[in-house]
Amino acid sequence: NPRAWVVNNILVVEDAQALELLADPSFDLNRTALLPSSVDWTPSSSVGHDEVSMQRLAPNRLNLHVQSEYGGVLVVSENWMPGWRATRYDVGSKRGSGEPLPLARANLTLLGMPVPPGGSEVELLYWPGSVRYGLLISDSGTSGNKILGAYIGVADDGTTGLPNALGGVRIRNEADN
Repeated sequence: NPRAWVVNNILVVEDAQALELLADPSFDLNRTALLPSSVDWTPSSSVGHDEVSMQRLAPNRLNLHVQSEYGGVLVVSENWMPGWRATRYDVGSKRGSGEPLPLARANLTLLGMPVPPGGSEVELLYWPGSVRYGLLISDSGTSGNKILGAYIGVADDGTTGLPNALGGVRIRNEADN
């Protein structure tokens, strides 16, 4: 099974039914994607020639080139998580003209997204809110502040002992550096 492929059939099922189908050796995952009930996609039922090539640019970023005769659902062997974002570009278009693609959990754990007929470049980026907010919070608490040496009990020149009561810890704001 390749890392990414296009299917033309979908089954909207509950998780329990999806587990049964995934355990059935006669069920063809190369032709049908199992999607949750929140999805309202209707891919073409015509089976045509589809090609997908994938390039990993970073641990959280993939580029896929998709050529699909009739369009369908692109299934990517990456674990579905809420932080994934997909953008589709027409082949040969400028990167600024992309359109966001809806993502869904396919086959209980993979990424699924609709793709139109023809050529598409799809960029997948995993950048969850927890990372964005964590970076923002960590940066806001430390921005511009530096602890200049270990001054507990030592003067600024590092040679004279100071009792802690005389301001042994010194934090200077050097946001301009």
